[in-house]
Amino acid sequence: MSYIKRQLGLRIFELRKQMNMSQSKLAELTDFSDNFIGLIERGQRAPSLEGLEKIASALKVEIKELFSFSGAAEKNIKEEQLISKISAFLRKRDIEEIKMIYDVVRRIFER
Repeated sequence: MSYIKRQLGLRIFELRKQMNMSQSKLAELTDFSDNFIGLIERGQRAPSLEGLEKIASALKVEIKELFSFSGAAEKNIKEEQLISKISAFLRKRDIEEIKMIYDVVRRIFER
């Protein structure tokens, strides 16, 4: 995966999240599939120039804004992924295990 595709995907993800927009909604506004939007955001595919125009329009930004990369986008996606992984992990536990996990985490951070 190229650096630019990855950064472009992260930026589109960041802008979409700022608008509280789902991947499905972005797909609907751009005439892309949900799957293609996911591939773009993961840096596995890149849209054409026309596709970039559609995405920028749907996100209400200029095309150049899609290429305004910063370390913040990378940090945000990592945080989102970690929170998602923690949530998925906790959903598989019963209430007693969740209470125990909470107690351990709380004790760690109270030090």
